[in-house]
Amino acid sequence: MIPKFRAWVKPDIFSNHLNGVIAEALPNFIYGNCLVLREDLEEDKQFEEIIDFLDIELMQSRERVDKNNIEIFESDIVKNISGGYLGIIVIEDGAFKVKAKHSTFELTDNRCSGMIVVGNIYENSELLEEVKQ
Repeated sequence: MIPKFRAWVKPDIFSNHLNGVIAEALPNFIYGNCLVLREDLEEDKQFEEIIDFLDIELMQSRERVDKNNIEIFESDIVKNISGGYLGIIVIEDGAFKVKAKHSTFELTDNRCSGMIVVGNIYENSELLEEVKQ
């Protein structure tokens, strides 16, 4: 299995994305940079740019989808359908886990289908307050 990544390109790196942007990413760990594939805001074009690791936050895919068929990545904020609580997807001890307010648990295949991705920690920081209270 080849790992899939996306990147949060930090604010002010792209002139037309002053608040930062999430983009598909192909990291090169040998050279310390990342090929970022991003969509243009105004036109139906895609741009490829090589960006230093210092200017991005890399997020690995869980290779699974939530209840709405949205791919789950590290740093996503998810909502549990039955319990209604929010959690952050983290990688700890080599496993994908959900870190909620009062507990941390492994994100198994069965649990993925009971989750909905509601945002990520970079673009939806207001949701972090509910996770950490």
